[in-house]
Amino acid sequence: MNRRGFTFIELVSVWAIIAVLAAILFPVFSKASEKARQCSCLQNLHNIGAAMRMYAADNYGHFPPVNNDFTPLLPRYLPDRAALICPTLHRLKPFEYPPPTPDQLLARASHYDYVYQAGRADDDNPQELLASDVLNDLHNTGANYLWVDGRTKWIGQNTRLEGPTAAYLLQNMQAMDQLRILRSGRAYIKAPEPPNAGGPE
Repeated sequence: MNRRGFTFIELVSVWAIIAVLAAILFPVFSKASEKARQCSCLQNLHNIGAAMRMYAADNYGHFPPVNNDFTPLLPRYLPDRAALICPTLHRLKPFEYPPPTPDQLLARASHYDYVYQAGRADDDNPQELLASDVLNDLHNTGANYLWVDGRTKWIGQNTRLEGPTAAYLLQNMQAMDQLRILRSGRAYIKAPEPPNAGGPE
């Protein structure tokens, strides 16, 4: 019985097909993974918002008094410090074992992974932004935002601003960009670009 092996051309053809499929699928998987981290980060901001409102209930309706400082929430109002860690900024390396604790991650970061706009109260205009991701294009060319009334939403940079609250939202987003500039001492901060995004109406 004659046995015939693969020819060089056949092997190259298979490798080429695999390479094309990998080039197509890897970006899709990467985007899906980032979407999962984006959702986790959005949940973090939701938990921060709940902690902020509990803090305000005990402090005459006022949120913590210092920009970018979440320490007044710890540990009474926000017992899970991991809520202050963005999963995109602190992706664990697969060979890192045992995985670092939330306290160790926070020590490495030296700051928390969100920007916070002080000077707000829980009865302010609900369209006021309270906190956001530390970069305006962190998650799939957009960022997660937290409003004074506790709402959270991802806003993409390429989403059009429309409606009566668009100008007010843009003004709030620019204020967030200024807070990001204040945090520019961190290695992964970059100068923000003018936002062109849409938010809740």
